[in-house]
Amino acid sequence: MKLALCDDHQLFRKGLRQLIEDFSIPTEILWEAENGRDALHYTRKGLVPEILLLDAQMPVMDGEQTARILKSEFPDVKVLVLSMLDEEARILYLLRQGVKGFISKDIRPQELEEGLLTVAKGGYYFSDAATAHMLETIQSNKSTSEKDTLTDKETQFLALSCSELTYKEIAEQMQLSIKTIDHYRIALFEKFKVKSRVGLVIYALKHGLVHL
Repeated sequence: MKLALCDDHQLFRKGLRQLIEDFSIPTEILWEAENGRDALHYTRKGLVPEILLLDAQMPVMDGEQTARILKSEFPDVKVLVLSMLDEEARILYLLRQGVKGFISKDIRPQELEEGLLTVAKGGYYFSDAATAHMLETIQSNKSTSEKDTLTDKETQFLALSCSELTYKEIAEQMQLSIKTIDHYRIALFEKFKVKSRVGLVIYALKHGLVHL
């Protein structure tokens, strides 16, 4: 598994490298970078990782900019964000830039190894700490399909919820009242047992109901 690390704290990168090198899965860390600009430099030179562990907040070029450019130039690179964000708009933005998950910096070694394996197989991963802090959603791995139980309007609302549109803008685009949009939102929250818009988006992604 070819990995790369991008974080502006050298001691944290060193500790993360040592942690990863102790895993049972064979790994190779291609490079370390302290900001997104350097990360893009290495990747453009041909050192393309399978998974990039990316800090969201860095000087020079932050994680949001880096993820956006990587999605455009290197869409096959899977990005795991090393931060616990609590701003809904930023989380949704990063998910739309192809981010495959969020993990906290105090993650347990077993969680990190599990996260790398999950993302390597094409899945999404959200550590327990990150989930508790910012997502308030389920960690279910059930494989049942919910797609067939959604109406056309619910499916459209779900897809638009994964965008950066506000609920008011979604109502305008669907040519419905904000009260009707609230009805769809509450109904899907109850159906999927989630408590936030981010939780709704992550559930939809994990179960293949939408594709960003």
